[in-house]
Amino acid sequence: MEKDEELYYRYLGGDDDALEILIERHSAPLILFIYGITKDITESEDIMIETFARLNASDKIFKGNSTFKTWLFTIGRNLALKYIRKRRFDTTLEDDFQTGEERSPESEYLESERKEEMLSAMEKLEPDYRQSLFLMYFEDMSYEQISKVMSKSIKQVTNLVYRGKKALRKILEESRLKDA
Repeated sequence: MEKDEELYYRYLGGDDDALEILIERHSAPLILFIYGITKDITESEDIMIETFARLNASDKIFKGNSTFKTWLFTIGRNLALKYIRKRRFDTTLEDDFQTGEERSPESEYLESERKEEMLSAMEKLEPDYRQSLFLMYFEDMSYEQISKVMSKSIKQVTNLVYRGKKALRKILEESRLKDA
């Protein structure tokens, strides 16, 4: 299997098939990650598309300071946060987010009931806890990679993961007590 970095440079060289492979590999996890920030599946899909569109931007060239996946998720996170900031100030958009319950992307993407329960519990976490745990558990990123995606020090990420796990454990225990 060809590395992401190699595919990226092939794409920059004009090979559109390489971009298709990158999109197949990373679009679903990226949408879920962005959804954890935006809470809007349609917007998350749009931001994922914009993230991949940015791969060709001359000011966003991958320099190899991290893994391609880390770099890609950083771009996605930054675009999602930009969207959140814009949404806060645009009162007309607020009404658009009052939609009814839709089938969650987690249930479509994850087959495991345990993962669905965990994602549901993670939604109740503070955003930084949720993002750090998502990147660690579902994207298998190291603390160093997470620190780059989230623009935090490794120590801060360590603390976020520790506190996030503690809060997640409490939420899951409370959920199981309610179900019993």
